Amino acid sequence: MIKPDNSYFFRLIVPALCFLLLAGCATTDDVRNLDMRLRRLNKKLVDVDSNVVNVQQQSGASVNRVQKQQAGLGANLDRINNDLLQLKGRLDESSHRYRNNQARNKEVIAQIDSRILELNAAISSLNEAISSLNDKLDALDSSTGKKLQGLRASIVKIQQARAREAAARAEAAARAAEKARRKARQIREKKGVHEIIPAKVKTKGNKVKKRQADVTILSKSPDRKMYDDALQLFKAGKYQKSYDLFNTYTEKYPKSKLAVNSRFWAADCLFKQKEYALAILEYQNVIADYPHDAKAPAALLKQGMAFEALEDRDTARIVYNKIITDFPKSEQAATARSKLKK
Repeated sequence: MIKPDNSYFFRLIVPALCFLLLAGCATTDDVRNLDMRLRRLNKKLVDVDSNVVNVQQQSGASVNRVQKQQAGLGANLDRINNDLLQLKGRLDESSHRYRNNQARNKEVIAQIDSRILELNAAISSLNEAISSLNDKLDALDSSTGKKLQGLRASIVKIQQARAREAAARAEAAARAAEKARRKARQIREKKGVHEIIPAKVKTKGNKVKKRQADVTILSKSPDRKMYDDALQLFKAGKYQKSYDLFNTYTEKYPKSKLAVNSRFWAADCLFKQKEYALAILEYQNVIADYPHDAKAPAALLKQGMAFEALEDRDTARIVYNKIITDFPKSEQAATARSKLKK
């Protein structure tokens, strides 16, 4: 601890007392005032001494704290050094692994480069094979196109020959029908019989059986025969042949009373073959050309069913509503209502 220095006090007071004694002019008041000053100075010295002690105590505490902090820093530095040593070991190990991995990577890269060269060679060979195949396909397409053209020409010739044969058969049938009609008329005129009734004859055992009299069967007209033939093909499930024959009938007999039926059945042939888009167009022809015919609501119903088969339910709903609006009393209207409920 630092002690207060009193030499400063004596250096100030002793010369002042000597001066007063020597001067001989000092008074009692001056001595009293001087004493008061001395006391105040002494008190200030005591305060200074106390402050110095406090400062020394605080300095000691600060020094202790600094020493403790230094000790803590030393321990932290030791831990940091240990961590640095461990980290250095790990880095050395990682560096060793990296060098090993780099060597292995070089080997893998070399293998990949070799494989890429092999694949490039294979791709080049494949491209050459594809080019050769394309050339062969082009040549095949050319020859196939020529063969198809020849086949189409043959088909056209066959169709024309069949048409001529059908026309000849129709003409022969018409002549035979006319001949049969004339013969039947002549028989009726001679005998005056309008109907031939089978005769009853007796056989052994008194059993009676009917003997069928000879009758003359009138041949059908050519247009009706063609229509019936097409209808029989439809019923037999031969829809493509039936479609072709119905189209031929429509082209050959456009003003026939059965023309609307023929067009309707042709559309039905497409419907049966699940050619729904084409069937819709065929049904539309019936609806447009015969709007007041009984086949119009039937064509509309089938048209709605075709749209439904194509999963176009919105259009199918519109068609069913049109049937109900335009043909409310038809059988197709009842079917349309039932389908709308579903």
